[in-house]
Amino acid sequence: MVSQIYNDLDRDVTADVAWAHLKNHKNSYLIDVRTDFERSQHGTPDLSEFGRKAICLSFVDGNGVINHDFAEILKSIVTNKEDLLFFICKTGYRSKIASDYAFSWGYRHSINILGGVEGSPSMPGWKELKLAVVL
Repeated sequence: MVSQIYNDLDRDVTADVAWAHLKNHKNSYLIDVRTDFERSQHGTPDLSEFGRKAICLSFVDGNGVINHDFAEILKSIVTNKEDLLFFICKTGYRSKIASDYAFSWGYRHSINILGGVEGSPSMPGWKELKLAVVL
């Protein structure tokens, strides 16, 4: 069950931990909160190996302005608040904020992916861990 899975996770996990849960649990989603430009330049995590796609939903625009439709769009896509939501951005900063917002909206299993897609000085990201990306 989701609660058993979630009990084993913190609210922040590495990309490889997120990948394993996304691969093995159909009630989980990857939400890429980067801008369209970032995704076009650096690719999007590729979940096609197990017949799924990341949800591309920008949390902010290119100027850093929060997407005021973010909550409404997320709620229309993920209707079960017990599902696992893994949030990813470039380095893990915006995705942490987005996962905290989702948690406050009742998504109890909102999890940030540390290091994001590109990684940070202290944490390897999705690409550095050699996880699939599609351009």
